[in-house]
Amino acid sequence: MFKALLQGAAVAALLAASASAQPASPPAGKEVTTVSGVTVNSHRPAASDFGRLPAIAHVSISPDGKHIAAITTPDGVTGFISVWSTDAMDQKPYIIPPTNMQGFQFFDVQFVKNDRLFVTFRTLVAGLGNGDGSKNQRFIFQSILMSPSKDGPPPANIIPKRPAQTDADQFMQNGLAVRIVNVLPGDPKRVLVRDETDGTIYRADVMTGQLDVVQRGSDTYGYYVDPKGEPRGRERSVGDGGNIAQLDEFKTPNGGWQEGFKWLVKDREQINFAAFDDDPNAILAVSRAGHEKAVIESYDITGRKPPEVAFGHPFFEATGVVRSRRSKDYGHVLGFTYNADTERTYWTDGEFEALEKNLRAALGVTMDTMTWTDPATGKEGKIQTMHDYDVSILGYSDDMSRVLVEKSGPSQPPEYYLLKDNKLILLGKSDPQIDLQDLGHTRMVEYPARDGLIIPAFVTTPNKALFGPGPYPTIVTPHGGPWGRDELEWDPTGWTQYFAARGYAVIQPQFRGSDGWGQKLWRAGDREWGGKMEDDMEDGLKWMIAQGITDPKRVAIHGYSYGGYAAFDASVRPNGLYRCAIAGAGVSEIARFQELTNQNDFIRNYQRPTVEGVSPLQHISDVTIPVLAYHGDTDHTVSRTESERFTNALAAAHRPYKFVELPNMDHQLVYWTPQNWRDILLTVDDFLKTSCQMGTQ
Repeated sequence: MFKALLQGAAVAALLAASASAQPASPPAGKEVTTVSGVTVNSHRPAASDFGRLPAIAHVSISPDGKHIAAITTPDGVTGFISVWSTDAMDQKPYIIPPTNMQGFQFFDVQFVKNDRLFVTFRTLVAGLGNGDGSKNQRFIFQSILMSPSKDGPPPANIIPKRPAQTDADQFMQNGLAVRIVNVLPGDPKRVLVRDETDGTIYRADVMTGQLDVVQRGSDTYGYYVDPKGEPRGRERSVGDGGNIAQLDEFKTPNGGWQEGFKWLVKDREQINFAAFDDDPNAILAVSRAGHEKAVIESYDITGRKPPEVAFGHPFFEATGVVRSRRSKDYGHVLGFTYNADTERTYWTDGEFEALEKNLRAALGVTMDTMTWTDPATGKEGKIQTMHDYDVSILGYSDDMSRVLVEKSGPSQPPEYYLLKDNKLILLGKSDPQIDLQDLGHTRMVEYPARDGLIIPAFVTTPNKALFGPGPYPTIVTPHGGPWGRDELEWDPTGWTQYFAARGYAVIQPQFRGSDGWGQKLWRAGDREWGGKMEDDMEDGLKWMIAQGITDPKRVAIHGYSYGGYAAFDASVRPNGLYRCAIAGAGVSEIARFQELTNQNDFIRNYQRPTVEGVSPLQHISDVTIPVLAYHGDTDHTVSRTESERFTNALAAAHRPYKFVELPNMDHQLVYWTPQNWRDILLTVDDFLKTSCQMGTQ
């Protein structure tokens, strides 16, 4: 069944082909054709400008700082690996081309040694669908070790030996990817990798790909390794029925296993391992146990002392630990991360704190100050959010003489720089085809829901020089999940900036049920599907109208996955706020989603009790506005029958609708192709202009 899988020497032979080929030139012009055949030719960014792979991405630097590698895609379709010498940045990079195998694409690249790259690629293979007629294909992920030099050794495969597959769909879900868990900086020839299918940890020879088992994975335990590469932590589920718990255990200095922490799944007060501390008797975890907002706690695994808070933010949730990648102090804690307007770092290391401050000054970062009201307590405080963009430290050499920097934000596609000799050298721009003057401005706001709960949101408004001060036609764009959240960052889908460049305002409400804003907001969404969760979206729209941002006569809702459910539900609500509803890969019958949450003990305890509410399919007679449903024909997550059943019912009830099946498109973004991105933008744009009659450019 899986004949398209690359095996053994086949990959090496394909990748050992001549590396002299040069990338193709970017296509000229911005003319594109919609799925329905409508041609768009505009000076605004076109769908093809968003529906293309980044010109540069996945940038990595070698430990000695002598080379930089990245995936470069000049034509937006075909990716190459480019390798620069940091001592000769004025020279063209060495180019490693892809193979000619159908569906083969470079996906990620990372230096693991000075002379070795860990490369992940994806390949389209045959597999199982959903049993609903979905196309029988999917991308899977594989990894290989390569040389950053044309004179280096040949590629080496990393393909763990596994028992014969008995569950083909499980195989398709997991693919063949392995993940780096420790680069073993003191070992010039080996790294540690984890097989993402069964959790086995291997010591991999970076020249030959030879894999030696360090810790065998199992259905019972998942393991963590410490900075030295030793498996010192493990996690497993305990209990049964409605009392499933997650237990984390850690090795003590004498070699025994000691409980670190345990949490009852149905309580949803997660404690997740984050890092080994410098103290061998302590570990760090992201904990919600007893906290409104997640904090970083330190657990003593030998003294059995109560955990201590190592880091917490008064308004936002802690998310993780930043550890050193330098050989001299590999794994040392440098700081903590938390989710605010975007993920931010609180540095405990003065060198990195100063570096970030200086980079912001050098790249002209400006911040906005706003008064923030905590949704849980109502307490107010001043916070800073990025204005258009901010900087991130992506990587650095062991001696810190060379640093990789990313500049990006909601109005700034990523740009990559090398800091060397106190000078910033531009490596490349991810989307050079997009004129920043055409883009809108995005900011974080808050508004009160009808019951008084404070709801965060992100609002994008068009460039006033192009479209005036407003009010504007507006799109409400609820996120998926529903246990997800948006951030103040570049939106590669184009669902904000593509439409802002056409005169739309966009609001992304962080409705109750959104995760990452604290327990109160998250839990307030329990059993409120189509109820108060939907109220929050409408209240955000009413706030936009009151602010003079939105033209109340020109409003649409467009959501994907859970956001697609929200759009279906909006169409059956008799509120008159929306001119149309657009649902991408949406759930239309809540009972079918409830069935999915019963498929394993963890989700049955964790999420199933929260999923109650309105089934839009049962309220077709209440639909009075045009509805667009679009769905990928290879969706392995939400069956396309969800969209088909809803639109078939609309047809039977003589309600206005359109159903578009998008070819060769799976559910998650990680599986999407440039054509998928373009198809969505053009399908939605065409519907807004025609059936919805929003009256924009």
